[in-house]
Amino acid sequence: MRKITIVLLIVITLLSLNAIFNQNKTSSQGIIIADHKKLINIFRDYEPQATRELIKNLQDYEQVILHLGAKRVFIRGNAFFYRTSQDNLKLLAEQLQANEQQLYLWFLDSFGGASFLEIYEDYQTIIDANYEVLQELNLDYEGLVIDLEWINLGTEANNQKYLEILSYLDKKFADKELYAFASIIDNPTENKRRGYNETEMLKYLDNIITMLYPGDGGYYLKNGQLHLNLATHRIEDLREYYRQRNYQVAVSLAGRIILERNNNLYFIKSATEFNYSDKTKLLYSKTNKYYDINAYVPQMKFSLQRNDGVTEEIKKSDRLHFINFHQDKLLQEEDYIWEYFLLQ
Repeated sequence: MRKITIVLLIVITLLSLNAIFNQNKTSSQGIIIADHKKLINIFRDYEPQATRELIKNLQDYEQVILHLGAKRVFIRGNAFFYRTSQDNLKLLAEQLQANEQQLYLWFLDSFGGASFLEIYEDYQTIIDANYEVLQELNLDYEGLVIDLEWINLGTEANNQKYLEILSYLDKKFADKELYAFASIIDNPTENKRRGYNETEMLKYLDNIITMLYPGDGGYYLKNGQLHLNLATHRIEDLREYYRQRNYQVAVSLAGRIILERNNNLYFIKSATEFNYSDKTKLLYSKTNKYYDINAYVPQMKFSLQRNDGVTEEIKKSDRLHFINFHQDKLLQEEDYIWEYFLLQ
């Protein structure tokens, strides 16, 4: 009897711990897989082990957005031109469907007006070519996502050209869902200036995926400390605007290392943690609802690899500011996480 009681106590304890864990765990509905160089390493592998490992790591997400490429994604020089890559892509699609997960394929990328116009001049050819190969592959996927950002930046208004692309995609992929990443804020007039007439877009899109990337909003120095332009109230104002319109939200959780040199600020590296404490001394710490900022003074010269692959030499006269975002506060259950490789 005593043994049974002990076993029951252990079971109850484990169940209680599991309940506490699940209560505190922050989940999301989807994950975005974007780093093309790392995707090449996975999908070009002749053995499907890397793809199977990716599938395993995706099992907690209901929806997966996979970046295929910017334009024609199945031509030579792209990750998915090769038969091996296409076979592994089919494996991913089949396994996600078997796991009752939804796969969305992402192509059409641009940033700024000039880059957008390059795509616009050739968009029908790009879309037709990708459609043809996807039909041949007979992939199981729910829909498409595009990412044409800041389409009016540096050029005249491209709003109507953007809608032409959406209309063509909607007709070509008539049996698929269609979504678009867009840098939408809580000001419809400003959104139109950026190129996004929300009402017109939603005539073709199943929904807009807004981009809540606090680290991308810029930062500044005040009294020797780093501040984010996207303050707490701005994050909450944006959230409310998105909620009222039932938009989906992509959230960037990756921490950032900001280099301060000669009173100038440079974003140099995404990071989940600061790995240079043995070479630096803490200068200050401060906590915000959605993030912490810790600043460090180098105690010696050392180097780190930037996001662009370049080695940056850190001097003793520099300052390093590390922004760490609070996942449990920033992320909501229906969000997409940007992006898979930044969390690894």
